[in-house]
Amino acid sequence: MNKKKGNIISAALLLAIFALSVFYIAILNTRTLLNAEVVAEKGVFDFKRNTFEDHKLLVLRGEVEFYWNQLLTPADFQTNNIPHPIDYIYIPEIWNKHLIDGKEINSYGFASYHFKIQLPEDDVYAIKIKEFETAYKIWVNGDLLTETGIVGKTKESMQASWRRKLIFFKTTNKTADVVIQISNFQHRKGGPDTPMVFGKANDVNKYKSALVGIELVLFGVLFILSTYHIVLYFFRPKDKSFLYFSIICFVMLIRLCTTGEKIALDILPDMNWLTTIRLEYLSYQLTVPFFMLFIYQFYKQEFSLTVVKWVNYITVLFCILVLFFPPIIFTHTPIIFQAFIALISLYIFYSLIKAYLHKRENATIFILSFLAFSLIIINDILFYNNLINTGYLLPYGMFIIAYALSIVLSKNVAMAFVNMENLSLQLDQHNKLLEQNVQDRTEQIRIQKEELEQQASTLKKNNEQLKELSAFKESLTEMIIHDLKNPLNIILNFSKDERVVFAGNQMLNLVHNLLDVQRYENSAMKLNLETVSVQELIQQAAFQMNFLTKEKDIHLSIKQSKNYLILVDPEIINRVFVNLLSNALKFTPNKGDVTIFIKEKFNSISICFSDSGPGIPPDQKNVIFEKFGQFIIQRAGRSGSTGLGLTFCKLAIEAHRGSIDFTSILGKGATFCCTLPKQRISNEPVKQIFSATTDSIPIDQMQFSSEEKLILSEIVEKLSNAEIYEIGKIKTLMKNIDENQTDNIKRWITAVQKALLNSDTELFSALLHLIRK
Repeated sequence: MNKKKGNIISAALLLAIFALSVFYIAILNTRTLLNAEVVAEKGVFDFKRNTFEDHKLLVLRGEVEFYWNQLLTPADFQTNNIPHPIDYIYIPEIWNKHLIDGKEINSYGFASYHFKIQLPEDDVYAIKIKEFETAYKIWVNGDLLTETGIVGKTKESMQASWRRKLIFFKTTNKTADVVIQISNFQHRKGGPDTPMVFGKANDVNKYKSALVGIELVLFGVLFILSTYHIVLYFFRPKDKSFLYFSIICFVMLIRLCTTGEKIALDILPDMNWLTTIRLEYLSYQLTVPFFMLFIYQFYKQEFSLTVVKWVNYITVLFCILVLFFPPIIFTHTPIIFQAFIALISLYIFYSLIKAYLHKRENATIFILSFLAFSLIIINDILFYNNLINTGYLLPYGMFIIAYALSIVLSKNVAMAFVNMENLSLQLDQHNKLLEQNVQDRTEQIRIQKEELEQQASTLKKNNEQLKELSAFKESLTEMIIHDLKNPLNIILNFSKDERVVFAGNQMLNLVHNLLDVQRYENSAMKLNLETVSVQELIQQAAFQMNFLTKEKDIHLSIKQSKNYLILVDPEIINRVFVNLLSNALKFTPNKGDVTIFIKEKFNSISICFSDSGPGIPPDQKNVIFEKFGQFIIQRAGRSGSTGLGLTFCKLAIEAHRGSIDFTSILGKGATFCCTLPKQRISNEPVKQIFSATTDSIPIDQMQFSSEEKLILSEIVEKLSNAEIYEIGKIKTLMKNIDENQTDNIKRWITAVQKALLNSDTELFSALLHLIRK
């Protein structure tokens, strides 16, 4: 029975290999179509007789103008002194060993290529570029369309890149004039190593998408296989075959991402060329030792442990060359490593034949899959060294080997389930003896069901009670938060320690945030709108955060050019600015910079608070303004807050029909901007509203005439009924005083504002007493 199942699995593998062979034939047909085009002569591709209506793609092959050690631009070909080509060179082909003045050139240097494409009609065309070694620029009809890496005349001035590019252009006069600059000082190959595919823009784009799509499918298969088997290993660590197979799939995944269409550069666009080439070479080398370790777990009698160890040692040596030596050195290692792979492959094949002769389990599957994979490896080695032109087939070979090895592992897992099924059959026999007990239990279950129904009814009632308790909890929370204000104000009013006052203000702000967020989450925020100066609100916020600014030695700058007026609730917007400035200061390291700037946008203005902290991860953008959604991250030695401040800011700004958002770059800080409708621009110049000092005002020196007391008496009576923390109410009352008053009254108003800002109840009471006595 087991032998029959093994034959079925082997047949399935053969069918899979056959399907891949058919797919390979289809690729060859496509490649034949791509190669069926006119070959360039003396730098001219004559496609005038070709039609592109059948979605045909052409490969640019043939002789093109070649200018060694010259970086020419289209302007050089448009002057009267048109340069004559030093030579013609065949593309796609590296320039290594090309003869210039009877001497072979090596891979290191720079050159320019020039050719023309003659077309049957003007249209939007595209060229798909796989890779040039190792940096290039391309102009078409005088327009610079792309620059990959940095082209330079020396190793120091150039920067290599392997990014795949599609360039799109519209032809004029049925001609495309192409100029290419290429430089290479880092790779053992120089020049256009791979063909350029040419056709109409949509067709080339579809061709590119199809190639990427195939690699993404293979990426998904390898990723799933790798993660699935590493999980199996965690549950069964004794079986190391799961671990080695997971590593093999992961290494193949890295190889897939760094070859072909190099989708790694699409997934991680900031990855540089040196990292990419190191990963490509490492993934190529690491497959060998882990594959041997995997097979060794099945056939320890046929494989020599000494050989396995030496394979690991030699592979580590090659990996060290890749990791710690420049590309100029390690790009020459593939030829040697390919010979090493050939020897190891012969040994593996020999050992698998022995396992087959010894009738070891799964030997047939291993031989067939390894044979198919070896043929594909041979193909890719010959293709890599430009000895054949069949195409790059390693991704499909990866799929074959991963598919075969997963069959072996799946079979082992399945056998465990077969054993479980046998045990289940035995249990079924015992279950028959328990049928009578089941009938008895059925009656008990019926009774229990009735009891559960009664419990469900009870739970329903309890649920209703819980809803009532939840509503009571919210009311109780609001009451407790509200009552916290009084003790906090006592702390603020009776403490002379600047740190205690600052911490108290922060805690009072938190209490306000918590109360308002809970109050206005499901209801509209009530606003007492006034026309106020943006600069005044910003300077008030800066004054309130003055302690933290000085404590961290932060340079706070306010950039403003005009005195803008907005229609807002000044108390609420002041708290918004305090919250945003507090966050900026908190997350900025000591001696850092915080900038507040104002930008005018049509009928609105944006007030932005920019810090120089570590920034905010992009995946936190959707939760940063949610209640208790503040991310936790170490910024300047501190953890993130509760998140209520930003939640309140969002509620407050949206209640004013504005918007709030932020931008951030990791490592460079974040900028929060709130946009509010603009009223107008004040004619008054920008000025400081509050001083950053906390010096006491000499109240005993203030003397008021009876007329002055009469003017202030009505306001003082109303202020006597207000608490120091009722900032909005007090400021509204103070605005009723005519600004054109005596100097004494103006000094008294300034003193009241100072007491209000510092929550100084003693000073506030003394100022009221001056008018009443």
